[in-house]
Amino acid sequence: MSMKTCPKCGSDKIDSGQIVSAGVVEYRSDQARSPFNSGKCKASACLDCGYVEMYANSIYLQKIKDLMKKQA
Repeated sequence: MSMKTCPKCGSDKIDSGQIVSAGVVEYRSDQARSPFNSGKCKASACLDCGYVEMYANSIYLQKIKDLMKKQA
């Protein structure tokens, strides 16, 4: 998944990448118990206004969905 147009300014000048920090920026579900690999986030940035949107890894999200089905 990625941003096609900016929801803030409507621009279609979008770049994709990752948010980088001293540690890993990731989404970790409250449903996941250790050791359960977390999902590194992908990001899209508007080249006109600078808005940044993050997306959790789709493989990780599917693992969470599967886990929740088992718990139901």
